[in-house]
Amino acid sequence: MTQVDPFAELEARHISQWKALFTDEPELLDALQTQPKGIIRSWDEIPDLMTMAVPTIEWVVEGILPRGSVTLIAGEPGSYKSWLALSLLRAVATGGRFLDRQCKSTGVLYLDRENPQAVVRERLSMLGVESLSGSRIWGGWLPDAPPVIGDSRLLQIARDHRPLTIFDSLIRFHGADENSASEMAPVMEGLRQLANADATVVALHHKPKAEGSHYRGSSDIAGAVDTAFAVSRDRKAGLLTLECFKSRFLEEFSITLRPDLSGTGEFIVTEAPDATAERSDAERIAQVIRANPGRTQSELLASSGVAQGRARAILARFDGQLWRVEPGVHNSKHFFPLEAQATIEMDI
Repeated sequence: MTQVDPFAELEARHISQWKALFTDEPELLDALQTQPKGIIRSWDEIPDLMTMAVPTIEWVVEGILPRGSVTLIAGEPGSYKSWLALSLLRAVATGGRFLDRQCKSTGVLYLDRENPQAVVRERLSMLGVESLSGSRIWGGWLPDAPPVIGDSRLLQIARDHRPLTIFDSLIRFHGADENSASEMAPVMEGLRQLANADATVVALHHKPKAEGSHYRGSSDIAGAVDTAFAVSRDRKAGLLTLECFKSRFLEEFSITLRPDLSGTGEFIVTEAPDATAERSDAERIAQVIRANPGRTQSELLASSGVAQGRARAILARFDGQLWRVEPGVHNSKHFFPLEAQATIEMDI
């Protein structure tokens, strides 16, 4: 006797219902058939890095700000962080220059939970910004304040527009304890997700007054970014120093700036006073060498008018740039102008 499956009729009815549903709403079938791409399930599926196509670095600000990266700019209150960020907005939005570096024209999303609306408008006016076409400033003065880090709206904007996204300032966009690595890790991961979606992220942050401290909070903050700058202000000299203390792309460097906010609204790149003084002393020594080729180091130390310790360091630093050295007897060093080809008379 043939056995009848008691569930066959019920299963057939369910199949018929599903077919009717997918016929009426085919987009449901598309959603089911969409599988996550790039899932690696085994050792052999891990691609060989050395054979993969690697994109070249694209700079939003040449030599300073790589596209799709996370950058930290830390400074004490009154160190012009927000001014620098608004100047960056202007330069990137117009494809102009920032700190003497060429910018690639890109939309900018400036998220501001730090400054009043009137202050931001006044600063933009002083910087000569008349229009924000293609860029947006989302401030805390709006009925809907700018989203905190991790909000899906920011991720959607990053995917759709690839903007330079500036957070002013970092602490206002999360509720974590900034001294806790475990609490800051998800915050920094939120910034990384924006960068992975091809936004270029800049987070303004605070810096303690303690000597040698580049930024405030957990080491995970600097550990999670690609580039980090510390801004310090010399109020007497009227200068700023922008020190790059971390970079995954270039050697670390330092830039000295003179704010000209009452004039052109620029941050003018200038030489630090110490570097100017060193160059002046080096030129003084070079003049002595040109006038008396072949002088020994001890003779130069005595006659240059530069403090001996400083002169000794300058002689070593600018060797091959402003003069050349030839050995003499008894391990003596003789200095010549670069263009001179004198021969040292060997003493017997």
